[in-house]
Amino acid sequence: MMLPILQTDTPVSDTAALGALMAFGAIGICFMAVILILAIATMAGLWKMFVKAGRPGWAAIVPFYGDMIRNEISGVPVVWTYYTWIILALNMFAGGLAGFGPILLLVIYFYTYGPLLKAFGRDNGTGSVFLALFFSFIVFPQIGFGPNAYLGPQADAVATLPNLPWFANTASTNASAPAVGTPIDTNTPGSSIPSMKGTADDDLNKPH
Repeated sequence: MMLPILQTDTPVSDTAALGALMAFGAIGICFMAVILILAIATMAGLWKMFVKAGRPGWAAIVPFYGDMIRNEISGVPVVWTYYTWIILALNMFAGGLAGFGPILLLVIYFYTYGPLLKAFGRDNGTGSVFLALFFSFIVFPQIGFGPNAYLGPQADAVATLPNLPWFANTASTNASAPAVGTPIDTNTPGSSIPSMKGTADDDLNKPH
């Protein structure tokens, strides 16, 4: 009589594979939970920062609108808000701009976070900006729930921002507006860009 050939595909291997799959699933759930907690901490801190600046706190959780409010209380020219919106929209609907969308947003936020920190009396050096950029879940709650008072837009911090080109509205009837396709210097007096109520330019002119 011949002995039966031993089989290698046993229920034990299936159980091991299932256990590994469950372990990876648990790790993934824990990772997503940590990301959610950090996002909530960031939004909570930004909410309190908006309240300190006399703006609606709920704007912190509204896409696009929150960027506008953040730039307004920082004194950042509104052209930076327009570029942020454009990059966000393209990042959402144009396949992430071939992977460059998040990088462009990081660059935009790096420059605009400096005036934001200075508006609350915080140091806006390169190291502090990097901390706010990559550890906003720590920095924003420190500012929002901490003793930092809102000082208003700080002209010296805003002056360090690079000039971004913007193009005149073809429907503009302003005779002093430059021709269509001519870049507008947002930091030059008399320049004309599309405006919105309560822009950062208005905030810079308010007495503090």
